[in-house]
Amino acid sequence: MLPRPSYRNISPVESGGERARQGFTFQDHVAAGYCIDMLLNAGILEVWCELLDDITIVRNQAGQEEFEFVQVKSNKLDQLWSVAKLCERDQKNPGTSILEKLFANERGAEPCRFRIVTCRDVNNELKVLTLPLNSPVRTAPNNKFTHLCQQVSEKLPNYKSPIGSDTSSGLSRTEWDVRYSEEAIREKNLSNIRAFGECIGVFLSAKQWTEIYEKILYKVKEAGEANWEINLDAKKFKRNKFLDWIIPLIKLADVPENLPHSAIRQFVSREEELETLHRQLQEDGAMSAIIGMRGVGKTELARQYALKYKGSYPGGICWLHAKEDIRLKIIQFAKSRLQLDVPYQQDLSAQVGFCWTYWNRPGRVLVLLDDVNNFTEIEPFLPPQNERFRVLITTHWKFDDLPFSLTLHELKEVAALELLAQWVKTEQIFCNVTTKEDVPSELCARLGHLPLALHLVGRYIKKRRVTLMEMLQRLEGKGLRHPALQVDQNDRTQTIRIERGVAAAFELSWEELSESAQRLGYSLSLCASTHTAWSLIKSVTNESELEELEDARVELESLHLLQVQDKDLYQLHSLIREFFQDKLGSTDKLLQSIKQRVDEVIGSDTELQHFLTWVNQKSGSVKNSYNPDGRLKRIRFSSLYPDILCKLAAIRAFYFDLALVHNSGLALPLYHKVKAEFSNNFGLRGLSDHRLTSEFELSCAIEPGLAPYLHFATDLGIVGADDLAIDSALDSNLEFAYSHIFELKFRESLKKLKEQLPTIDRGQDNFENWWQSNGQTWTEQLRKVMIEHRNVGHDRQFREEQKEKLKHYYDTNKLLVNCLNDDCKVNPEVREAIEETLLLPVAEIERRKREGILG
Repeated sequence: MLPRPSYRNISPVESGGERARQGFTFQDHVAAGYCIDMLLNAGILEVWCELLDDITIVRNQAGQEEFEFVQVKSNKLDQLWSVAKLCERDQKNPGTSILEKLFANERGAEPCRFRIVTCRDVNNELKVLTLPLNSPVRTAPNNKFTHLCQQVSEKLPNYKSPIGSDTSSGLSRTEWDVRYSEEAIREKNLSNIRAFGECIGVFLSAKQWTEIYEKILYKVKEAGEANWEINLDAKKFKRNKFLDWIIPLIKLADVPENLPHSAIRQFVSREEELETLHRQLQEDGAMSAIIGMRGVGKTELARQYALKYKGSYPGGICWLHAKEDIRLKIIQFAKSRLQLDVPYQQDLSAQVGFCWTYWNRPGRVLVLLDDVNNFTEIEPFLPPQNERFRVLITTHWKFDDLPFSLTLHELKEVAALELLAQWVKTEQIFCNVTTKEDVPSELCARLGHLPLALHLVGRYIKKRRVTLMEMLQRLEGKGLRHPALQVDQNDRTQTIRIERGVAAAFELSWEELSESAQRLGYSLSLCASTHTAWSLIKSVTNESELEELEDARVELESLHLLQVQDKDLYQLHSLIREFFQDKLGSTDKLLQSIKQRVDEVIGSDTELQHFLTWVNQKSGSVKNSYNPDGRLKRIRFSSLYPDILCKLAAIRAFYFDLALVHNSGLALPLYHKVKAEFSNNFGLRGLSDHRLTSEFELSCAIEPGLAPYLHFATDLGIVGADDLAIDSALDSNLEFAYSHIFELKFRESLKKLKEQLPTIDRGQDNFENWWQSNGQTWTEQLRKVMIEHRNVGHDRQFREEQKEKLKHYYDTNKLLVNCLNDDCKVNPEVREAIEETLLLPVAEIERRKREGILG
């Protein structure tokens, strides 16, 4: 006969796990009790949850392991437990009664015993099982125990355990515990954990012991739900490891602290920031600040830091709200948490000094000041800078003089989705495979990845049970005014400590701004949602106002309302931008002012004004031939596309850039930018194909021979165009020239230029190499041909300062066009007046005003 295996090597009969133990809260309390008993009793080596039985206890009996199998029955029976109930089989199938299942565990090499734990009491015939195993009543002849064995034997005749033991043998090793209720078990467990704490010299409040017990209970539940096939050790609590976990937990609870409660379920994606803070606070007397815009999560980061590194501050963690009288709060903390006898006869400042001097808990101390608005107001009451104290503050101001600071930015997209997933069903977070719509990412982007906005909207979605698409549509309708982004102070279901909504939080910063900073905020809110060059903002500002403008920018930066992207590039957070736009309301006057200053950039240069007159005349020739009314014209540029609208400003931009590119030494891609901006902004959306845009330019009759040149020259300037359209563009030009019986010299010149180009079949790499060596010379030859044959006018040569002015003028016009086309609230008449006067000389604008052509 083979030797029996150890219980440690026997696989469970049932899988256990989460499905099998839903609602087993009574059993969790019982298991937690045995874990706490293990702390007080070195004879208990291990406690297993949902492994061989509901609970398995491994004991040390005289140097030998003994296994105790525990069945927990929380059934709310309407009668006392009886022999009949104990032996009742499921549909009379052998092996299905409670006793048979319990005794079936006897199959290992080590000795074993059994225990039954119930809520309901037992009747008289089972009372003997509630006595200890060594009770004399159990061993006396002709006693109640013998009678019980006979009754069970009659109910389960011929029963044998896997190793051959009968029911009498099993009953002799069985005890019955009546626990009555979860609350009764809980109170006993709390008493025992408190006793253990006293053994290690820790005395805590009832609330603190309850919090520790809840953590034990949670670990027990996790162990019960673990899958033994995946992780067997996850289902076992070993005494030494449990001690290593529980003792630091209890000692941490002994750290005096007053951290605010938070219902944040899971803190996402700030591990790097937490580690940075901890490094900064390692130096003696160190002080650091978490800085950032309102709503970015500064307070929660400070709280999470204190929780994570609580063990590093055994002397205490003192949380202070800077908006309150921190002197009173420091004194209150010292009295309530440190039991410090503060002399009340002294004034408050002296009492604070007493607290710092006689702080009676050993070890390092962390002092946190939340939402500091004025550092000079709190500085006199900070602790001394020595090896004991560390100070961490949160503020929306940028304090430049602090030795350490951490700028907290909005979340990355992945972290924002993770935060949203805490509120939204998981299946809603994934991209729609059918439509390819990524609504979750779009919603997070709409909220600027701002934690405050994500929490508020996530809670709204969960509470209202709306889809992410519905939420996105609602936000588009109302923006920051939507209730989802506000806090209802009368909402009693609110568990997350959020004092105000997004707009209300921004309003606090707005009220701290000077009028000049508010005006700058208005202007920046009209600019593109990506980033804006500061030089452009300066260019539309009077020179006498530049210093005030700079002060306003610094003010916005200091409040983290304006983000520095690069040395000269700035950007507003999307929600801040929306807030400023809401504050501004109508943008008519501001845009008209910007337009006036744009025109003034080259308004005093007579030669450049003449150049703009030429640009206007060239575009007018197109108007006279194709657009007699001088306003809008419809042009069919391809049979595959519907009619589109083209404004004369786009044609002026064409001629303006022609001169700007070839006379200023600027890179060819500048034309590409002009064409993209003005074409896109004036109705030519979606025309990215090179041949189609070239065909459009030809159809417009904007210098038919010049349009393809600009097209393929642009392609060459951005070497690597996907279809190498240069050759086809020349073909288009030649075809056009032939069809209109152009002069022979022009056709021959174009043909010769085309012959200089390498053939397409030699590959793109070969072409790129050729262009690097010959492109500049080839382009200059083509330019001369165009000037000679296509009546561009003449070869303009600008001085260096004029080139710079033209570039400046172009950039400011681009800024203005961006403002017009970036969803700003502008009156249609004002928009039309600005659009129709883009790139016009000042004299022409004044003439149109006098004649009433403009509103």
